[in-house]
Amino acid sequence: MDAFGRQAQRAMLIQIGAAATLRDAIVKQTQTYTSVDRATRQLKRFERRGERIWRRGEQTVRRRRREVEHTTNGWRADAESAVKRVA
Repeated sequence: MDAFGRQAQRAMLIQIGAAATLRDAIVKQTQTYTSVDRATRQLKRFERRGERIWRRGEQTVRRRRREVEHTTNGWRADAESAVKRVA
C-alpha cells in the first residue's frame, strides 16, 4: 500500500507543480502588458524576431533559386553539347 500512496502523492504533486508554473507564466505576462514601457519593449522584441525570420526566409529563397539556376544551367550545357555531337 505504501507504493500506491507514493504514486498517488506524486500524481497530485505533479499537477500542483504544473498549475504553479502556469500561474507564474500568467503573472509574468500580465506584468509585461500592464506597463506601457514593458509592453513597448516586448512589441519591439516581436518585431525584431519577425524581421529576423523574414530575412532568413528571403535568404533561403535566394539560395534555393541560385541552386536551381545552377542545376538548370548545367543541364542546358549538357543538352547543347549533346545536340552538337548529334548534329
